[in-house]
Amino acid sequence: MSDPLSLRLGDYFDAGLRRWPGPELILTTDGGLFLMDVVSPTPADIANFSTGAMEFAWLDARHHGVLCYRFGDGAWQHYAFAPHRDTPPGAVAGLPEVGLGQTLAVSLGLADVDRTPVLAVRTAEWPEHFVGAVRATLARLVARPVDSAQLVDESNDLHLSVGSERIARRAGVQCRCG
Repeated sequence: MSDPLSLRLGDYFDAGLRRWPGPELILTTDGGLFLMDVVSPTPADIANFSTGAMEFAWLDARHHGVLCYRFGDGAWQHYAFAPHRDTPPGAVAGLPEVGLGQTLAVSLGLADVDRTPVLAVRTAEWPEHFVGAVRATLARLVARPVDSAQLVDESNDLHLSVGSERIARRAGVQCRCG
């Protein structure tokens, strides 16, 4: 199995998780990685991802931590993270400690939804307050048993009823990078 925290331009990414192709958010005590997928990304999509200002928001939901993100002038998107489902084998869900005024480098990648090789890679520097909020959510979620039906219900509700823009506005913590 490849390193679940390593993205390389032109390589296929495999975190060792078995599920339907789609985005992958890896949040472990060794670091973080987020591979986003876009349906048939255009050169403008790739440029927006590669050079646009990055915004992130984190919502502590009942059964998930929800990462909202956007690049440049793009629309908000979101990913509902559940540590029991989204942590690679052998890894520990969480994030490393980050001191006051420090940041955590999180690898970001962009791929086509059809699982093409990684088309673009960059790094976000999440500030300490953002990392702390994510770590607190993950600690809470890891400490309790997972209920798959509730995960699915909450994820569907967030996606179908609430939407990324409203989730980002309601998020408890936000940051802007680059």
